[in-house]
Amino acid sequence: MNIEKIIIKKIIYILNIHNIKYYYKDIKCKMLNNNKFGDYTVYGIYNILLKNNKTYIINNIITILNKYFCFKKVIYKNFFINFYIKYEWINFLINKIYNTNFFNINIYKKIFKKNKNYKILLDYSSPNLAKEMHIGHLRSTILGDFMFRILKFFNFNVIKSNHVGDWGLNISIIITFILNKNIKLNEGINISKIENFYLKSVIEYKINNNFKIRSEYVLFILQSNKNYILNNIWKIITKISINNNNKIYKLFNICLNNKDINGESKFSKYIPYIIKDLYNKKIAKNIKNCKTVIIKNKKNNNKKYIILQRKNKTYSYILIEIAYIKYIFNNIKANKIIYYIDNRQKNHIKNSYIISKKAKYLNYGKIIHYNFGTILNENNKPLKTKEGKSLKIKNLFFIVNNKIKKYFINKNKKKNIKNDYKNINIISKIISINYIKYNELSKNKYNNYIFKVNNFFYKNKNNFLYVQYSYCRMISILNKYNNNKNKYNFNINKEININNLYEFKLSLYLIKFENLIIKSYIKSSPNIICEYLYKISSIFSKMYEKYNILENEKESFNNIKIIKMIIKIYITSSKILGIKFIDKI
Repeated sequence: MNIEKIIIKKIIYILNIHNIKYYYKDIKCKMLNNNKFGDYTVYGIYNILLKNNKTYIINNIITILNKYFCFKKVIYKNFFINFYIKYEWINFLINKIYNTNFFNINIYKKIFKKNKNYKILLDYSSPNLAKEMHIGHLRSTILGDFMFRILKFFNFNVIKSNHVGDWGLNISIIITFILNKNIKLNEGINISKIENFYLKSVIEYKINNNFKIRSEYVLFILQSNKNYILNNIWKIITKISINNNNKIYKLFNICLNNKDINGESKFSKYIPYIIKDLYNKKIAKNIKNCKTVIIKNKKNNNKKYIILQRKNKTYSYILIEIAYIKYIFNNIKANKIIYYIDNRQKNHIKNSYIISKKAKYLNYGKIIHYNFGTILNENNKPLKTKEGKSLKIKNLFFIVNNKIKKYFINKNKKKNIKNDYKNINIISKIISINYIKYNELSKNKYNNYIFKVNNFFYKNKNNFLYVQYSYCRMISILNKYNNNKNKYNFNINKEININNLYEFKLSLYLIKFENLIIKSYIKSSPNIICEYLYKISSIFSKMYEKYNILENEKESFNNIKIIKMIIKIYITSSKILGIKFIDKI
């Protein structure tokens, strides 16, 4: 159900009657927050009339719109057409939704359902190994997991891929450092020590030319699969890294597991063939002893030189990516790859696609890059593990968990409630995990942002705790009603009949839900759902403060039905977002 589209359709009908030329995209409709000026507003109509030299018919348009049953009043002011919606129409729509088991999401699932043989491979998270996951990995992991969940929600045949970096220079310099220092990787080795080796090896690589040369030679040997000792060290490093990542995925309820790992090493056997194939197809050339592809810019005729294999015979990042693409389309038989990685990888994905397409590795498949902004440090620079200063995800959890725990303890003290520390620990852990996830999901993904832990705890902000409290209140009201049905003297089987502004506003948002989920999928933006949950929570909280929801015979049956629908929205949204609401805190 989409009230905005219904309003736009009625306006378009009137424009067609008057032979007005228009573009659909130029007519905008949105819900208003302040009902003083109306419930919905439409803008862009005056400009359309101006282009057609027919601004004089605006009053005629308003007169026709006022004749429709669904509108209480339609006014034109300051180039906007404002609509006041009739309660009777919303009563009809909200009862229709309630009587059809709340929401016809299954209809949309059928619309979006693809052929079972049509496969989408979703590439997300994909951290480099030999280091702990830090806050710079949050976006790809949490946003990518949302995309997987919403694709599955709409019945797409989607395959997860965790394309980890396990075969590049980052691994070879650690191995070189371990060999140089004669370090024995015993059972006591952990990810912190591995990362410490990495940080030291990065410094060594920058200042020691002999170390740099040896690291690049180790990379060549490693990529050639010609040395058992190197491979054995590599296996230990990757195993420790993957186990550590899995702990993070499990803690934050991320759908990735070992079966989803597609490390760069997995495609190494294809690379010699690909180099030869690209050379034979005259896509790659020998330029200064490097296998290179030249990409021409059609707009300005500039040339871009993409190195696939260096002078020292080591493979570039982009060559490994091309091998990955070939593997996905040829072996997994995917029809589409969706990359969920940040803006900095845009050119890398674009160049990989161009070369793969020229080489005919795509098999008529598609590559889509769902890019997003970067998490920055306080100097407005992207976070880098090699600097060793990025906050680890596990440490972020400890910080948030301690803060949430103190909040509950202090809250109980203020209310003179004895603290149940075992229960507080359990609740704090659940809230903290979802607080961190929701913080990321609720942001506009296209924006860069500076990461500050203190920003997690702004008051009166769209955060998980605020939405969670609203959910608990609704569950509490519903349980109270279910456990004391004989006490409440109202007929739950009566149809919803809106009596106040809060019920009306909540109903307008409930009607939007189906379309909002579609919009969130199309734009691959979870913040749309988060903003929606926050808005519903805000309206409900105001109604909760003003009315005794179960005691007013005239309105209580409305409230119970509306609460049932909101709870279903929360549960459905939680599955899509990958967050968890608890019934009591």
